[in-house]
Amino acid sequence: MPIISDKDQQVVRDMFNVMDKPVKLVFYEKTEDCQYCEEIDQLLSELVQLSDKLTLEKKNIDSDQELAVKLAVDKAPAIVLLGEDDHDYGIRFYGIPAGYEFSALLEDITMVSLGESGLQHTTRTALEQLKEPVNLKVFVTPT
Repeated sequence: MPIISDKDQQVVRDMFNVMDKPVKLVFYEKTEDCQYCEEIDQLLSELVQLSDKLTLEKKNIDSDQELAVKLAVDKAPAIVLLGEDDHDYGIRFYGIPAGYEFSALLEDITMVSLGESGLQHTTRTALEQLKEPVNLKVFVTPT
């Protein structure tokens, strides 16, 4: 049984119609005790069927450690969004992107494809003034 309903598939297709460049979804699972890995795998597999600009690459954090280290993935399940030519925007989803996180995933996919953050010019200018890297993490809970 599909996770994304027929009605929602059409909404997602319409949303993905604006995509300009390819986006690779790199899904990291682990061999044992990987809560929601099967559901995430199915969800991502369904998503990539909705746009020819999307591809899915599945990795195991236990056996594919070289790329995991390069992408700074230290836990699973994890989803990494890579733009054209594997450009890494630093976007990571840990755990299952359900509820509001699903819409955030869809928006992030389209932003990566367009190479546009959606930030206003004044915000981008302010960010350019930062002198050191910033590691921003957002924690969410379904409650």
